[in-house]
Amino acid sequence: MRPSSSDGQGYGHHDEGLEDGFANWQIPATHFGQSNFAETGRTMGMESKLSSPGFREINMGFMRMCSMSSSPPGSRRFINVTGFPFPLGPALERKTIRKELIPGSIWSFEQEQGLAGTTVSTNVRMTVVKTSRRSLWIHAPIAPTEECVQLLRELELPVEAIVNPTYAYEHRVFVPSFSRRFPTAKVYSVRGWSFPLPLPDSLLGIDVEAYLDERERIPWLDDFDYELLPVSFIGLAPYTEAAFFHRRTKTMITTDLFIKVSEMPPEVIPEAKLEALGNPDSFLASLVRGSATDPPRNIPSNVLGWMRMTTLALFLGPSSLLDPRSAFGSISGRLTVSPVLRVLVFGKIRSSVQRWTEKIMSWPFDKIIPAHFDAPVRAGPEDMRNALTCVIQGRPDGVGEADLKNLRGINHVLRSLGIVKEEEEYM
Repeated sequence: MRPSSSDGQGYGHHDEGLEDGFANWQIPATHFGQSNFAETGRTMGMESKLSSPGFREINMGFMRMCSMSSSPPGSRRFINVTGFPFPLGPALERKTIRKELIPGSIWSFEQEQGLAGTTVSTNVRMTVVKTSRRSLWIHAPIAPTEECVQLLRELELPVEAIVNPTYAYEHRVFVPSFSRRFPTAKVYSVRGWSFPLPLPDSLLGIDVEAYLDERERIPWLDDFDYELLPVSFIGLAPYTEAAFFHRRTKTMITTDLFIKVSEMPPEVIPEAKLEALGNPDSFLASLVRGSATDPPRNIPSNVLGWMRMTTLALFLGPSSLLDPRSAFGSISGRLTVSPVLRVLVFGKIRSSVQRWTEKIMSWPFDKIIPAHFDAPVRAGPEDMRNALTCVIQGRPDGVGEADLKNLRGINHVLRSLGIVKEEEEYM
């Protein structure tokens, strides 16, 4: 694997203009985010009110503020204020690292992703595949900064397909702005873009060529097979995900279905965040001073910071955040299902997940590329079956119940409030 990152010497200045600059502004809660105020108003029949000089001036001023058109070549700047009630970070800049996962065939583009205003982050991955038509197939696009676009153009192949594989907000939020950077590429997506209002795709700034449940309209099936987890409403929002199989390289590409956590942090996570979270004399340590557990002092602070960061993200807080080694050890170094996903999502739709994954396990894959943490993961169908026992059969897989306490508590509160149902009610 050969990592690459822009050194600031851009591929070429790209001037999207004010409207495309606005496409990078993500409006909280509503998820509109990809068209300017005037477009939204016209769609809603308010054109007369929005045609006044005063409103036009406000609209253009707001778009100038959000525009990336003045960004220097190789810039990492991308304004992203979004994700109510959990705003995604970083809000202003995102470094991109490109790695060649399979020589000449598949590349990983990684950026930092976290909870804005906190030190909790992980990597998020866009997977890029060279097709038999000598074009690029994009899975789960990330923020299209100048640096990201430059690194993609260095592959010297046209972008043909942009695929949104999930309803999960953090993976679909950049599809509209990414597709604007590659206007000849076609967008293919799962259903369920707009919630709770069924807004048209055009209002969300996207032009979907075909939905993934319309298999007869998908033109890249010579290179890929795929299977869809049917849309399930779990609480307040739907959940769906597609898994893909690239035939030539025997690679399965997923979003959140699996993870493999390394003992060392991803390169894209800022060292300062890791050090701050892992310092044994940090504010975090002072909060729980006097507890029965002392902070470990024989671990480098960046590694301890990574352990705390990961267990905060995957357990929403393990049994001991001061010394997270037990919780981290239970989910690191192996193919597994994220604890937060298994308790709050998959545990409620076991039958659907089982039917979906049984189809996936018929593929002869020998590696998996998830959208977070390590990749590629050397694994085949039997490894996948073992990793799913905690979901399908509810069997323990080494993760301690004490570390799942917060997730179980959140699940109990959601059930008590009637926001989510018991598992059998989803069958």
